[in-house]
Amino acid sequence: MPPMPDRKTDIDGGTSYSLESFDDGVRRMAELLKKLTSSDERQWGYRKGIPQAGVYVFFEKGAPTYVGRSDKLSNRIGQHGWRSSDKNGATLAFKMLKRSLSAQGKAEGEKDADIAREYDDEFLAQKEKVRSMTYRVVAIDDDLEQHLFETYAICKFGTSPHHNDFRNH
Repeated sequence: MPPMPDRKTDIDGGTSYSLESFDDGVRRMAELLKKLTSSDERQWGYRKGIPQAGVYVFFEKGAPTYVGRSDKLSNRIGQHGWRSSDKNGATLAFKMLKRSLSAQGKAEGEKDADIAREYDDEFLAQKEKVRSMTYRVVAIDDDLEQHLFETYAICKFGTSPHHNDFRNH
């Protein structure tokens, strides 16, 4: 797949995109989804040979659960299940923890940092669940295309609002 055209890098390393490059990216979404869904399904611990940058989706018992993107896919996928990862690294596990606690009527109104500390054993159990999941990846080097495809895949897989959301931080 050719790189997205019409982008310029400024002196600070930032990239600006034209409307044409955005439209080109939008047109490629269905093709990228096909590549993602036909890529090898891998166990969490097996990250050999995955691309450097792109979009990934975790599956739990065959169902799409979480979509993410990174320029360091191997590391990012690992962070989701590492015992040492905090709430920012193990994002999926932390979202699963909050959802579980909410269903039990616990941790309402508590700050995320307090939840991670107070429910550490449960957080570790959620990371263990992530380690039992499978995932697929698709290589995407372009930042804008990663952003577009992550959003597209979240909508297509229906992982929002459970584990993916579009809230600002």
